[in-house]
Amino acid sequence: MSPAIEIALQVGERLTGLIVESGFADTFGLLARLGIRAQRATEQQDGFQNAEKMTRIVTPTCIIHGQNDVLIPPSDGEELYRCAAASDKTLVLIPRGGHNDLMMIGMTEYFTAIKQFVHRV
Repeated sequence: MSPAIEIALQVGERLTGLIVESGFADTFGLLARLGIRAQRATEQQDGFQNAEKMTRIVTPTCIIHGQNDVLIPPSDGEELYRCAAASDKTLVLIPRGGHNDLMMIGMTEYFTAIKQFVHRV
């Protein structure tokens, strides 16, 4: 997910669309949930800066996230969506979806969102 955001940032308008699935907005929030404490590290200096990068990405964007994701909570997906500079952006929250089961739990919603996004862009 972070590589996709980085590519979208670097390639810019040459990229037709960006799909972010179960993405994290804050590097150190994710590390903390994994039990890793990074002392004296900051998002700006040491993190991936995904939320900040999204403020500079104008590529049409679709963010898909599970409502029951405990590894990367849906608030991270919502933050990426909120920060996205794209005028064409979509947030899809999959009911009952976790981190690694979006396609199984919400197969219809998941593939419908991707299909509609691809057809639109």
